[in-house]
Amino acid sequence: MSTLVFLLSLLALGSGAPGVKEVVESLKVDNGLGRGKWGSVDLCPSGSYVFAFEIKFEPAGHVDETAMNGIKMYCKDVTGTLTGYTISSEGVEGEWQGLRSCNKGEYLQSLRGNVMPEQGTFHDDLGMYNFQMNCSDGQTLDGLNDTYHPPAQEKNEIKREILTVDGREMEAIFLTTKITADDGVWSSWASCTGNNRICGHQSRVQTNSIADDAGLCDVIMFCCSF
Repeated sequence: MSTLVFLLSLLALGSGAPGVKEVVESLKVDNGLGRGKWGSVDLCPSGSYVFAFEIKFEPAGHVDETAMNGIKMYCKDVTGTLTGYTISSEGVEGEWQGLRSCNKGEYLQSLRGNVMPEQGTFHDDLGMYNFQMNCSDGQTLDGLNDTYHPPAQEKNEIKREILTVDGREMEAIFLTTKITADDGVWSSWASCTGNNRICGHQSRVQTNSIADDAGLCDVIMFCCSF
């Protein structure tokens, strides 16, 4: 119900906001985490759709692991002209991994995310580890392109980090759990219907907090009619 109400709100904005009037449905990752804050809804310019994406990723080896910290979606119009990108919100950690693009004339239509389950109070949590999207011709694009698949390691390890809070130095103690891509759970595929095309997204990110950060935790993507 909440997704429907939100979608109707977008449609109601139609005549006054470029791109919003074309939104006809939304897609969700069905195993996203309820952590962090939602960023703004970010849509391609009117008449544009998403044909490529890239993810922001922090490799393993840090006291507070976060893995994915953002998704950037690249837009073009029906003439093939690049019109910009959407980003919604992003975490402070990691690097952008490079553009993953559909073939010429194709567009992005479905998605799924690899999400790490909650690790518990005394363990290090992170949200999404990877993200995949399907193009209209059936090609699957992988955010990491199999770049980061670290070998299995000893699981539990205590790490300490000095944090400055309100001008005071405090020692944070983490019981870290070495996590690999194999520990994540892929969500179900969510797809635009008919000839609708992904045209923007909204990200939920937990970043730069005193507590355990989880990076990118959830995402909603929007489909436009063409």
